[in-house]
Amino acid sequence: MILTLLVTHLDAGGVAASLRQFPPDARVLVCHGGSREDFDAVAHPEKIFVEDPSLRGPLAQQQYTGLLVQAWNSVIEKDEGIDLVFLAEYDHIVLRNDFEIALRQVIDHAGADLLGKNCSRRDDTNWPHSLRARGDARLHALVDAVSTRQDPTELYGCLGTGMLIRRKALEAFATIDHVPGYLELYVPTLIHHLGFRLDDVDRFSDLYAYVNAPPEKDLAALRAARSEGHFFCHPFKRVDQLDELRP
Repeated sequence: MILTLLVTHLDAGGVAASLRQFPPDARVLVCHGGSREDFDAVAHPEKIFVEDPSLRGPLAQQQYTGLLVQAWNSVIEKDEGIDLVFLAEYDHIVLRNDFEIALRQVIDHAGADLLGKNCSRRDDTNWPHSLRARGDARLHALVDAVSTRQDPTELYGCLGTGMLIRRKALEAFATIDHVPGYLELYVPTLIHHLGFRLDDVDRFSDLYAYVNAPPEKDLAALRAARSEGHFFCHPFKRVDQLDELRP
């Protein structure tokens, strides 16, 4: 079973609009990083309130460690039927009901434990997050303590949304003592050093052809992506317009 972690900060109406894009048989855990009042108003039965203040701060400081650990401890660990976790930010739009089949096919074909958009080694680049991480003594101490790799200085990165993670990799990630770290670098880097295989979804599939960093897409872009048979589109923040895509 695939569990989708829907990462959102929206009010109850926005969360409901996001949930309507998923087919009835999809299992979605709402991971709410907004206000407690908005979280309490969400009617969806599977939801967690993520206390992590980094989700409410500057983008470059945001972390998904607390979210992933909380999702593991509260839901995933107890349900052995969940073997894949799909992390989708609220502006990562699902366009086809068979998206779970496509996700499973591509990660099985890749033979990866974590599959992400633009997933690659970054310590030899000028990516700002890796430049910042090079001088992070806490991160390097943690990697030195847990790494199974010959080179503990390796840093990896991928787009934050769209990460597809196997259960065994998430379990290992959830059971270590974490330090702060930017989500797009920290998650793939730690999973790599814990001995798991990372890969870039674009090497195997056009599944994420419409999944990119900004600029924001509009309703016309969503319609174009869907008409071309694509599964996802990102970023699209006007979830109040999603019902216009429905038949």
